[in-house]
Amino acid sequence: MNNSSSNFLVFSHEQDVDGLFSAAVLKMRYPQSEVMLTNHGFKNMLAVKDRILSFTKSSTSGTIIISDIGINNESHLPVFEALSISKEKGFSNIWIDHHVWPEEMEEIFSPICEMVLYSENGTGSNAPKKCATELCLERFAPTSPFAKTLGFIAHRTDFPDSSRFPLPPLTGLISYYLGKKELNHKLYSVILDSVCRGILWNTEMQDDMIEGSRQIDESIMGSINSAVIRDFDLRPLTSAEKEVSKARVAIAKADPFVNRSILLGKIIDDNEIDLAIAYTREGKLSLRRGREVTEGDIQIDCSMIARAFGESGGHQAAAGGFLRTNVEQNGDLSALNEIELTIQNYFEKLKPNNN
Repeated sequence: MNNSSSNFLVFSHEQDVDGLFSAAVLKMRYPQSEVMLTNHGFKNMLAVKDRILSFTKSSTSGTIIISDIGINNESHLPVFEALSISKEKGFSNIWIDHHVWPEEMEEIFSPICEMVLYSENGTGSNAPKKCATELCLERFAPTSPFAKTLGFIAHRTDFPDSSRFPLPPLTGLISYYLGKKELNHKLYSVILDSVCRGILWNTEMQDDMIEGSRQIDESIMGSINSAVIRDFDLRPLTSAEKEVSKARVAIAKADPFVNRSILLGKIIDDNEIDLAIAYTREGKLSLRRGREVTEGDIQIDCSMIARAFGESGGHQAAAGGFLRTNVEQNGDLSALNEIELTIQNYFEKLKPNNN
């Protein structure tokens, strides 16, 4: 990559601390860069394509960096076409990510991108995990103490461990800004701008968190109280086995301004749950693995479950996607039916670890 280039276009995940901190590390390294926060999914990738094509038309050279955004078979084509064009025009493309990718996707993108990927799939279950912010600082700002601090915080928020390590308030504030259309701009003007200047919390963030906290708390309590908990049977390996293992699953509906990781964490902490799932009226879906597994317990892979839904992506311990049913048109029962059927199909194939 030509580091002397003055044209940088950065795309990063809008939904969590890791995405915004990834963008902040890149913005600190290249202050002149333009940042576009976005999310997974085909519609978002169409918008990414349009912005890349516009960027390559308005400049003769530059660098395009995509961070903390996974890709899947359903949504890859628009951004692949755009990056192919940018590559042909002499632009540099870099993709930094730590989500689980379909095997063929890395092969498809590697000829047109520098790939900086790190996934649990290739590192083993006991290997250390890395978030996108850590990958960004290793690649672009390895000597920056502040970038290292951002990496530590982002790692904690991306790999939560229930109530033993409470998530910082910034996690909830990002979801609050994202879930309120009139506040979307604050992801840039309040959070990203502050973090780039070394400020992790300020009075405006505090005022907004106080303003939204009651609504957020009431919403979370309502979601918890209305959550559906189901026990799913695991198919025995042989006819000689008498006992059937059980998987306990919680399903809750979440408001768009509530951080679903926090909601699922509370559900898991208060119940003996193997898998917690939250969905929104827009059809967004989040899955999170529950209690730690021990020998003989079931081992749930959220990224595998998510593949049965639309435009999925994520990790073994947490993943997301989109429901195929239209919740607003068909109601919550249709969402529950789709989720339960998908989970049942997954658990029918899953076995205890020691069998």
